[in-house]
Amino acid sequence: MASTTENIFKTALQQAIFSCAASLDALKASRTQPPEIPEDKPTPAAVRSDFISILTLLYARSTSLTLVLKAGPESFSAAREPLTEIARDVARLAHCAGVFVVTGPTIRTEAIWAAEEVIESIQTYLVGFTRSNATGTTDPKTLMLRVGTIHSVIDRVKSSLSTDNRAAVSKRWQTDASHLDDAIREIKEMIEESESDETPEKDEFDDGWGEIMDAPGGKLAPDEVEAAQKASPPTKRSSFVPSNFSDYLVGHNSPPNSCLAS
Repeated sequence: MASTTENIFKTALQQAIFSCAASLDALKASRTQPPEIPEDKPTPAAVRSDFISILTLLYARSTSLTLVLKAGPESFSAAREPLTEIARDVARLAHCAGVFVVTGPTIRTEAIWAAEEVIESIQTYLVGFTRSNATGTTDPKTLMLRVGTIHSVIDRVKSSLSTDNRAAVSKRWQTDASHLDDAIREIKEMIEESESDETPEKDEFDDGWGEIMDAPGGKLAPDEVEAAQKASPPTKRSSFVPSNFSDYLVGHNSPPNSCLAS
């Protein structure tokens, strides 16, 4: 690779990596900053459409960049354009995630998390080319596998992104319900094992509960069993709340965005 071509490639690469880092910093900072509704007040449907469109562009940009790099060092001068486009679209994705405030706080949080995941996958892909001799020796198959990670993340985000804030709230409650179900199952298993006269066989897999509970052999002490038994009913009752609330949300229409009318 000629020196000039290499410098052009490295400059564009560093700019794209910097854009990823700056966008991630902005997204993380937005979690603690009060959201601002844009002056043009875009509709929730338009915001979601823009977000999906930017994801589609990033999918295409990463593919274009990979095909250029796959061709070998002699074509690396052509990598400048897709790298510049990636740097721009990454910043646009981060900005668009914050604009979801016009739809609601829960879907805004979901969009921020999704944007972070996509940008982090792109950043990881780009940073790989800063390693020693990476630009000249990366195997084409390795390139395709690495960009495949970006594609998988984008496909998953596009297919799972909530349609509106109500759907995002329902999804969050369903997730919380599944976590509570896991906790209930764990409590039940610990109580049953502790009440059994059999000595549990040593399992090669250590789930960490023994260390946390300070209970040798995986069994709880009598006072710990009593505490677990007292905790089980309230935990079980609380698990019905996310499930029932989620069902309620699914069965009712979303209210109008009253915050935009004020």
